[in-house]
Amino acid sequence: MSQTDSSLHVLWRQTCAYSDKKSFELLFYKLNRCLINFCNTYIHNERAAEEIVSDVFLACWTNRERLIDIESPKKYMYM
Repeated sequence: MSQTDSSLHVLWRQTCAYSDKKSFELLFYKLNRCLINFCNTYIHNERAAEEIVSDVFLACWTNRERLIDIESPKKYMYM
């Protein structure tokens, strides 16, 4: 596991285990732009890509207690 993946994993665990809003915010800032760019390569609509990624983050926050066992948050978010 790379250092970046390791730091994302720690932030993910903090978010899921303790409902840590600051950790979730850091995850958002670390992954948001990359996810938007990835999504945009498929749908070719920046605004729609932003909405989709926002929905993904909202779903992750809403379901955080059930997602605690995710080993690689980055891979999970790209799925």
